[in-house]
Amino acid sequence: MEENQPGIVLILGTGRGYGQHNTVVYRSADKYRNMPHRHCILMNSLDIKKAGFQEHQRVTVKGSGGELENIEIICGAIREGVAFMFYPEANVLLTAAIDPESGTPAYKRVPVFVY
Repeated sequence: MEENQPGIVLILGTGRGYGQHNTVVYRSADKYRNMPHRHCILMNSLDIKKAGFQEHQRVTVKGSGGELENIEIICGAIREGVAFMFYPEANVLLTAAIDPESGTPAYKRVPVFVY
């Protein structure tokens, strides 16, 4: 990534999709979120516009642990400044801090750069 690379920083939440049980995927689409496959990022329309993107554009998503390329932008009903992706696909993006009390990794509120 070059310095001053155009893009947007968002808070990423990850979760299961419709048709997924634990980490076993039975259907690649998520009909509840209108996401056609598991290699996409759900974003607010204002964030898409702010970053100079268009819906269905392919982007790179970079987190503290790595990056994913060729990710399709899906516009949806999600809060501005926040994005959603599926796990386990998005796990490569994260180097999650572990909560000392519960032992749970922080996969629900991590910054990513979309470009």
